[in-house]
Amino acid sequence: MTAASIAINRFGLGNRPDQQIPTASRAWLTAQFARYDPKPEAILNAPTSAGVSAELAAYFRERRTLRQQSQTAAAAQIATTAGFTTATTRMAGAGLAKPDAPKAAAEQTPEMRQAAQFARRAGRQDYGGAVGARAQAALVTDTPFVERLVHFWSNHFAVSADKLELTGLAGTLEFEAIRPHVLGRFGDMLGAVERHPAMLLYLDQAVSIGPDSEIGLRNAARGKGKAGLNENLAREILELHTLGVRSGYGQPDVTEFARAMTGWTVAGIGQAPGARQAGTDGLPGDFLFVPQMHQPGARTIIGKTYPAGGVEQAQAVLADVALHPATATHIATKLARHFAGDIPPPAMVKRLQAAYLKSGGDLPTVYRAIIDSPEAWAEAPAKFRTPWEWSIATMRALGQKTVDAQAMTGLMNQLGQPVWKPGQPVGYDDLAASWAGPDAVMRRVEAAERFAQRAPATIDARALAPKLFPGAVSDATTQALARAESPGQALALLLVSPEFLRR
Repeated sequence: MTAASIAINRFGLGNRPDQQIPTASRAWLTAQFARYDPKPEAILNAPTSAGVSAELAAYFRERRTLRQQSQTAAAAQIATTAGFTTATTRMAGAGLAKPDAPKAAAEQTPEMRQAAQFARRAGRQDYGGAVGARAQAALVTDTPFVERLVHFWSNHFAVSADKLELTGLAGTLEFEAIRPHVLGRFGDMLGAVERHPAMLLYLDQAVSIGPDSEIGLRNAARGKGKAGLNENLAREILELHTLGVRSGYGQPDVTEFARAMTGWTVAGIGQAPGARQAGTDGLPGDFLFVPQMHQPGARTIIGKTYPAGGVEQAQAVLADVALHPATATHIATKLARHFAGDIPPPAMVKRLQAAYLKSGGDLPTVYRAIIDSPEAWAEAPAKFRTPWEWSIATMRALGQKTVDAQAMTGLMNQLGQPVWKPGQPVGYDDLAASWAGPDAVMRRVEAAERFAQRAPATIDARALAPKLFPGAVSDATTQALARAESPGQALALLLVSPEFLRR
């Protein structure tokens, strides 16, 4: 691969036929920092957490009403059944015919039907709309390097839209917490992510109550038990978002951090009784700190004591772990893996770690260190494209500037990487072994054929290839395109060529 091809494909998202090939690759990459728009038109028109949260709040209110109605109906059914049993016994004793028994309730309750309807609507409008906005932004961006970094960080701070509350909120985490901070400091991005309703709901922080808090003690006195502390978010912050595994912290640190985070919840949709019991209100989806849910006392985490306090206690922990050397190593390793190969080069990791620590977590400084790393410019293809990367590169190569949201959602499901649905907090793998299996490649072949069938007949794959991979099209690919029986077959072959599958 040439420097231009590496810049376009390894650092970027793939070239468009109407875009110039960069002549100064490193300068082309760094110049994108000044041009990046965190809110392009597609994102401006996308669903927001405020809008989605208002829909969720309305859904939960309706669900509570239906539940109350169901309970009332169940009580009436029990009374009717009891009366029927008594009447039957008396009539049987008198030798009279038994009356018909009351009909059983339908298997699907109104509450179940309402949940199914909400899930379909949220999936089609909110989730589908967000997926479409993400793809649209990627197709037309003139800052593809930064757009790739947005996708990288979104996967780093993974949530999963499989959870009902997250169906519409997952994309808003990327739009509202990642995009505005992708060229800022890591600590600011970290704080925005952990306070976002999608993360608080996904990892159950919104229902975490300090056992010795005012509400925790009240619950215990009412016989509800002292359980209530949830460690999910605290654990994943340390293990996945910052320090990384086997980096010196232990279970006591997780528990203490979870105690420090009690009180962090979401207005209107958190489903925890805490905010309601405390009389705290806010717009649905707003971050809330509820003092009555907070575990009192000082906390000792990774050898440092944090004095008793409110929301600032956990914020202080976040600020410290963001600048911890282990966090620098963890992030440097993931970035090196993303840009230089599945086995991160140790020298590059050390270089990125030093840039991170010296700059206080300034991300553009770290990105410049990536660009300056010779390992990221190795001529051999370094990475196998994920389904998302391949799909965006394909559509950009074909000159697409619009995308059908539902079609994009279906394509990503077919290729095995549904957007914002990794199913686990660690996110999707960034390794070839996860995406290069025979079945996965065959799915791309099938998708490539469909793309080629729908593409304009004027596209000449032989002329397009050098624009997509300047100076890097192999003799084997050139010959395969020349021998193709039709323009459509040539285009399909190009889309699954070694050059296209890798970056």
